[in-house]
Amino acid sequence: MSALLTVRLPENEKEAIERASAASGRSQSSLAAASIGHYVRELGWLEAKVASARASRDLSDEEVAARFKKLGVEP
Repeated sequence: MSALLTVRLPENEKEAIERASAASGRSQSSLAAASIGHYVRELGWLEAKVASARASRDLSDEEVAARFKKLGVEP
């Protein structure tokens, strides 16, 4: 099953998707879906690692916040 999602992109990112689509023979939609899926899985992995590090106290709260900030995500 699939769902429809509409997003706004900067023009340069839209153009990059168009070029990648033409080069790969894949649709723009399938490239965008794969990219979003990859990002969401990576973010989930990172959140799990951070939770584990916090539990073991391997990372300080400041280090955790810095890693999320680097990704542009609020912890």
